[in-house]
Amino acid sequence: MAGGISVADRAGEGAARSARWPSPSAMVPEHTPTVGESVRTATNSGRHPATYKAGADGAPAACARWRREVGLVGKIGYGYGSEWHLLRYLGRHRGELERSILKETVGEAIQWRDAPFSVKAPYDAEWKGVSFLPDGHPARAAWLKAWPQTGNVPNWDAVGVLSGNGISEWLLVEAKAHLSEARSSCAAKPQGGLSDIKRALEAVKDDLGVASTHDWLNGYYQYCNRIALLHFLSVQMVPARLVFIYFTGDKRGAREACPRDSAGWFKELRRLDEHIDLPPGHALADRIHRVFLPVTCG
Repeated sequence: MAGGISVADRAGEGAARSARWPSPSAMVPEHTPTVGESVRTATNSGRHPATYKAGADGAPAACARWRREVGLVGKIGYGYGSEWHLLRYLGRHRGELERSILKETVGEAIQWRDAPFSVKAPYDAEWKGVSFLPDGHPARAAWLKAWPQTGNVPNWDAVGVLSGNGISEWLLVEAKAHLSEARSSCAAKPQGGLSDIKRALEAVKDDLGVASTHDWLNGYYQYCNRIALLHFLSVQMVPARLVFIYFTGDKRGAREACPRDSAGWFKELRRLDEHIDLPPGHALADRIHRVFLPVTCG
């Protein structure tokens, strides 16, 4: 609860706003935006930003801003990969997915937020940064100053609202299906946002009690920038939880190491924990969760 308005209330506003945006394929473009026209203008007029045509100079401002707000989904493997299996669980095994998450988070219910549309095939996107927050939320403006908005801004595989004991919190999901997905390094350039990212991560490390000698830019950067975003939301008084889903039993090919069971993830996750060095009982300890899900149950 912040300022008398719960996260669920804010989420409801976002859901209502999304309901005004039918599928782009169901609409006929009525307007060619000029450079500088915002997505908010498109929303207020009832038009989905994806329906805009390019302006005369080839720069569809509304579409460009919409693409910055959300991240295009990667190429989804057919029958394998974390995106495929998360979509399966959300669509066909939601009960099992929610039971596993609720057991870990000690919540009571989850309301999932629909993913944004994309202007490019496959016409779906991921929530990017804090774009799941309602328009006008002060944390959205603060995020623009806290983290570079160029390059690969942190995005989410799924977003929901977790409720329990009269409290509503954002639920941010990151899913992995093979060991190499857990590892990553920051690709930002010195002339780009690297210095800002490094400064932001150092501030988070200092606040959480992590020694400056531990490198959050290399090795497990994606995991670290998700922690940084959760920390940002906490500072902004936006209640949220981060859930890392680790699938087991995936079949991706001989070149990828896909753990057969949860024990297959433990060695890699121990390396991760040792690398980032979050101390026991740190400020976000009870808001970071790990869930292990088999690609087949039974």
